[in-house]
Amino acid sequence: MRLQVEKLRFGYRKLPVLQEVSFTAEAGDLLCVLGPNGVGKSTLLRCILGLCRQNEGRVLLEGRDVRDLNPRERAEHVAYIPQNGRMDLGYTVEDTVLMGTTRQLSLFARPGPAQRACAHEAMERVGINHLAGRLFTRLSGGEQQLALVARALAQRARILLMDEPTASLDYGNAHRVLSTAKSLAEEGYTVLITTHDPQSALRFGNRVLALKDGLVLALGRPGAVVTPRLLRALYGVDCRFVPGASGPLIDPTGHGPER
Repeated sequence: MRLQVEKLRFGYRKLPVLQEVSFTAEAGDLLCVLGPNGVGKSTLLRCILGLCRQNEGRVLLEGRDVRDLNPRERAEHVAYIPQNGRMDLGYTVEDTVLMGTTRQLSLFARPGPAQRACAHEAMERVGINHLAGRLFTRLSGGEQQLALVARALAQRARILLMDEPTASLDYGNAHRVLSTAKSLAEEGYTVLITTHDPQSALRFGNRVLALKDGLVLALGRPGAVVTPRLLRALYGVDCRFVPGASGPLIDPTGHGPER
């Protein structure tokens, strides 16, 4: 599934957030949207979802402008995994994942055997089928994120947007979530992940989009664009790269210039 963003501009009132952002993501891409707080990463996802309709430029899903699609049509193409998926209601994991099948149903219809089979297939895909009867609120942070990924897969959209999916996770859970995202990209999904962590972009992504002040600072393969110079520009930190078994490791060496 091809996603094209062309000269996207968006702001809140008179405050510009995104300025002339352009890129293309194809099936098989895991595109890491990298940058510090406040650069427009989450706003970019909202524009792709069609929720910021007063933007300039275009967001195209398989050549169709997202603003020309109704919510059900958008849900056929794009699924969203939020940063904070906590729900206080007493939903089980199975109920949570079943929510992803609602676009397949008519108004007031209840999920049937086909939707339950779809939900269990999605849970099995991310390795949480054994948690189907557990309350979502009783899961660990990593398990909750995997349940939300399963919900997105049950939606059967081919573009997955993940907003800071590892922000509050420990190392093991973060690794499981990002490994799942990488596997899905390898299966032909188009996956976009917003992140503050350049090491994750190097380890799991196959492309990186770096944003600063609403502008595209770099776009390309991680090994080519994630450099000490880029990290200094994004985060104001000097660093060096050292060899590691799974690729280069980022070693901060100082604070860098004032930002």
